[in-house]
Amino acid sequence: MAFEFSLQTAIVGSLGSSALLSATLFYLWRLDPTQRALRYWALAFTAQAMRMAAQLGVTLGISELWVATDTLFALVTLLIWLGTCKLLERRSHFQLVTGILALSLLWQFLALAQQWPFLVRTLPLYATASIVMVQAAFGLFHLARRYPGVGYRGLGLLFALLGLHYLDYPFLRTVSWFAPIGFGLAALLMLCMGIAMLIIAQRRQHLDLKALTSQLQNEISERLETEYRYQTLVDELEEGIVVVNQEGNVVTANPAAARMLGVPLEALRSLPAGSRPYRLFREDGTPLSREDYPLFRTLKQGTPSPAETYRLERDDGASVWLSMNAHPLFKAGTAAPYAAIVSFSDVSGNKAAERNLLASELRFRSIFEGVASIAVQGYDREGRVVYWNAASAHFYGYSKHEALGQSIEQLILQTDDRAAFRDELDRTIATGRTAPPAEYLARRKDGSAISVYSTQVLINNLAGDTEIYCIDIDLSDIHRLQNELQESSERFRALFESSDLGIVVADTAGKFVYCNQHYLTLIDATVDEVHSGTWIEHLHPDDREPMREHWRRSLATETGFNLERRVLTADGRTLWAHVHTVPMRSAQGSLSGFVATVEDITARKNAEEALRRNEEKFRATFDQAFQFIGLMDTQGILLDANRTALSFAGIRPEDVIGKPFAESPWWQDPAEKKKLIEAIEAAAAGQLVRFETSHPDASGRIHYIDFSLKPVLDEFGKVEMLIPEGRDITQLKATEEALRASEARFVGAFNASLDYITISHLDTGEVVDTNEAFERITGWSRSDAIGMKSADLGLWTTPEKREAAMAQLKRDGYLREYPMLLGTRSGTTIDCVLNASIIEAGDTKLLLGVVRDISAQKKAEELRRQTEEKFSRIVHYSPAPLVITDAQTGRVVDFNMAWQAMLGYTREQVIGKNSLEFDLWADPADRAALYDALQKSGGEIDRFECRYRRADGSIMVGLNSGRLFEIAGRSCYLWSLTDITLRHEMEERMAQLNVELEERVEARTTELRRAQDELIRAEKLAALGALVAGVAHELNTPIGNSVTVASTLHEKTAEFAELVAEGTLKRSSLNAYLDSALTASDLLLRSLSQARNLVASFKQVAVDQTSDQRRKFDVREVVGEVLTTLSPTIRKTPFSVSIDIPEGIVMDSFPGPFGQVVTNFISNAVLHAFDGRQAGTVTLRTGLPEHGQLVLIVTDDGNGIPDEHLRRIFDPFFTTKLGKGGSGLGLNIVYNIVTRVLGGKISVESRVGAGTTFMLTMPLCAPVENDDSTSMQ
Repeated sequence: MAFEFSLQTAIVGSLGSSALLSATLFYLWRLDPTQRALRYWALAFTAQAMRMAAQLGVTLGISELWVATDTLFALVTLLIWLGTCKLLERRSHFQLVTGILALSLLWQFLALAQQWPFLVRTLPLYATASIVMVQAAFGLFHLARRYPGVGYRGLGLLFALLGLHYLDYPFLRTVSWFAPIGFGLAALLMLCMGIAMLIIAQRRQHLDLKALTSQLQNEISERLETEYRYQTLVDELEEGIVVVNQEGNVVTANPAAARMLGVPLEALRSLPAGSRPYRLFREDGTPLSREDYPLFRTLKQGTPSPAETYRLERDDGASVWLSMNAHPLFKAGTAAPYAAIVSFSDVSGNKAAERNLLASELRFRSIFEGVASIAVQGYDREGRVVYWNAASAHFYGYSKHEALGQSIEQLILQTDDRAAFRDELDRTIATGRTAPPAEYLARRKDGSAISVYSTQVLINNLAGDTEIYCIDIDLSDIHRLQNELQESSERFRALFESSDLGIVVADTAGKFVYCNQHYLTLIDATVDEVHSGTWIEHLHPDDREPMREHWRRSLATETGFNLERRVLTADGRTLWAHVHTVPMRSAQGSLSGFVATVEDITARKNAEEALRRNEEKFRATFDQAFQFIGLMDTQGILLDANRTALSFAGIRPEDVIGKPFAESPWWQDPAEKKKLIEAIEAAAAGQLVRFETSHPDASGRIHYIDFSLKPVLDEFGKVEMLIPEGRDITQLKATEEALRASEARFVGAFNASLDYITISHLDTGEVVDTNEAFERITGWSRSDAIGMKSADLGLWTTPEKREAAMAQLKRDGYLREYPMLLGTRSGTTIDCVLNASIIEAGDTKLLLGVVRDISAQKKAEELRRQTEEKFSRIVHYSPAPLVITDAQTGRVVDFNMAWQAMLGYTREQVIGKNSLEFDLWADPADRAALYDALQKSGGEIDRFECRYRRADGSIMVGLNSGRLFEIAGRSCYLWSLTDITLRHEMEERMAQLNVELEERVEARTTELRRAQDELIRAEKLAALGALVAGVAHELNTPIGNSVTVASTLHEKTAEFAELVAEGTLKRSSLNAYLDSALTASDLLLRSLSQARNLVASFKQVAVDQTSDQRRKFDVREVVGEVLTTLSPTIRKTPFSVSIDIPEGIVMDSFPGPFGQVVTNFISNAVLHAFDGRQAGTVTLRTGLPEHGQLVLIVTDDGNGIPDEHLRRIFDPFFTTKLGKGGSGLGLNIVYNIVTRVLGGKISVESRVGAGTTFMLTMPLCAPVENDDSTSMQ
């Protein structure tokens, strides 16, 4: 069979690309197995490679492989569909799709067996595959909306194209010329699909990485937030927490730890290794070494330290009992702890409770010891006597010393009863229940018998050991006791009622049947509430359920309980109480009820809290105290001193602490030092010493000090230390002196006062003293008035008025400006006001009265009223708008008709209101600014501009002027208002017109700048166009010569070919042809070389002039290239250009802008310098560079420049040839390039008729900041 090269080539290409893509997709799937779509797509391309291999076999003549080709085609379609479904994360309908593809294959096999046409045989399979691919494409389009930018839309398009391509196979496969194209197109689409899958896989990995990064950041944020919450929780704990590393440094601590240790939190957290601001002691008082501290023991051993109780003594001397435990902290994989955490809680309250319990036990023991008729014996589980009261010694004849430690059965039991006693003791220990009370015959020391009624009580001591107490009553006294029962009952009731403890008795159901008054006080309840059970509502809500639970448990177990609970009183206070409940049993041992004692521990709780707060405040109070305070031992050695004392004399603590107090800088005077030494001896003997002394401060100024030494006694009354304290009384001394002077001044003022002053008895009105003004106003002399009553003197016109005044005085304690009509000795009356107050002289209450004559004041007020009425009339009828406002409140007092006419407000809208209340101000900020300016100007302001809102809502602009004045003793502002609304609107219109004018000028300036830029760009393009035209003209000659020679050579070659074809070629003809060819080739080489040089020169100049690339260049070479490009233009003129530039001058600059400068100079000279002349020369010359600078001199022998033009030649658009080829931008461009781009400067000299010289000074290395500058336009 003939080898079909093109079809087989397409199949082989498809086979190779499929295999390569299959391997790549498998590799990516192995890198990220979670992308299951890659696995199916890799399998699909593997199946495609196998299909292409089978197809290749078919083309080679193995027709049996048609079945494999179609089967693999169906498999490729199915795998692509499955991969797409996995990517879309939706159901694949595997059975349905597989069934349809299988039916299509079955149809194809049956049709092949029946030899049906190719179209009928293949159309179902390929149409099904096409539908599947298009459906997959739609799924990818939908996915692209969820993940834009990944590439799903492109892959979906390829799926759709491939699906549509499948439809052409049944129709065109039999067309021989289309088969290679179809396979090639399919291979191309499959290749693109594979590449797209690779891209999508990479982008999905990128998106997943971003999602994982975001998730990681969120987890970090959540972890930080969690750590913050944990730290906050630790900080809020009442339990102290401290973490210490292996070096002994504190890593962290919470506020509770700082509070218990008495160290500021920040100081504790930065505590260095080995520093301990506290000491630990065991419960027996022995101190702990550092190695035995739970924290350091845990760090060393790496094992937890169980909770133990220690007494912690702080540096400030305070002690606190702590329950402390420690735990090691390990890092993963390490055996040694890197740190340890210690937690501790304050159990000082528990310790106090233990002490109270011991005290309670002592009280009960005292009661037992004091009762002579009841014998009480206590014995342990072995029967050994542990308690024996005095009554037992009286009953049985054994002293306490003889009985303790002996067997109870050997002491007092009959021999026959001992075995039964032992059995009963074992049963009591085992069951926890004692034998019921009973009568038995006991034995005395002398052998005699005594009949007793014995009750046993089973208790646990503080150590937790069981003890049994027997309470024995001598039955011989039973009748006497019965007779005394009622009396005894009353005594006990009185005892209960007078007890400091609340006592309550409950029956077997837990119902309270009796309580004393102190109990009712403690729970703030009534007897009815106690009996009904509603007393529990008086407890704190948090304590009610625990109390109920304890009672339920006690009733169930017939045992007592201890509990602390809070009571809420009717007045809102909270009381703490300790409840101790024990069961009561009958003579038969059954439960008969409960008795409970309630102790008020509010004071203890408050004391504990106050002690804690006081300990924290002590140090701050000690250092911040205004007095001088210190601590000193009994030998006079100073132990401590507060900051006030040290700073007073400018002393450092180390200068005095630990040294004799008498030798300190405070005590420099020998006499004062001796007095101090004697005071120390007296205080050490227990006396309080106080005396006044004087000391210099740090500046040497003498201060008077009230000094004292206070002894501090220990619990045995021995002086433990001394507290020196000093109070600076220098100011007090000065005050006393001032007081004496003030008293003297008061006496003088008393007599010199123009108002009359009297001192009289409050109740009787009897005059004690008067001043000189009294005689002048009333006519009564001082000697006549003293001892007389005010009524006798006729000072009050009626007794009722004095009684009313005295009643108000006693009610308020004073009289202020109380009006009175004063009677005089002559019988006339005077309008006065009374100011009075009550003063105490020992047990006597006196009236100090000051009476002022206000008759002249009343006349003045009447005159002022008339004046104000006149002023008000003037204000109201003034043509100027006026308004009066209160200076304090801003409320409107009055306004005139002109103000009302201007603003339109009625009096009801304005009078008595603040201007903000009736919305006067268009902008409240204007009011704030007005009052601010008014305060700064001292209460006067003129023509202050504000915006107001009229009553109709329109806005008015006004000038406000104001003055501060008083009306009836009240400070007010008088405002005048001028309407400038029209002027303000005109000013605003003018300002708007100015803004519009400025905007127009700015827009016109922008247009001019744009036009200038366009002209500059046109100038450059024109120069470049002239350059191109000139070069084209120069190229025309060598290229024309080359064309002529080439055409001649072509003719010669044609003639030579004819001779060869005819066979008439001779040597002479061959030699002639070779000579002609050599001559032609020589001419062609010279002409084309000349054209190449012209093109290279033009190319370099064009590149330089159209770009601003910085490079190193030879100056002479660049100038030569520019002249070469300009030579066609120059040759058309009678003018010439010469250069005198040494070789080897290299600049690191911008050759383009530099060439533009040379071009503009030459063009400008040709256009302007030689106007009207038939000859002229432009010369460019440079010397050797000096100091890194190159000087380029451009001269011409032309007409020169007039003086009036010389100063403007660098201005833009200045030209004398406007409309004749001049734009006015040539030299302006030169100036900008030289100064801005090349970093140089330019100067010019010219005389009319003598030519012009330009001097350019440029650095060999252009400034760095110009490297990125844009080209001049």
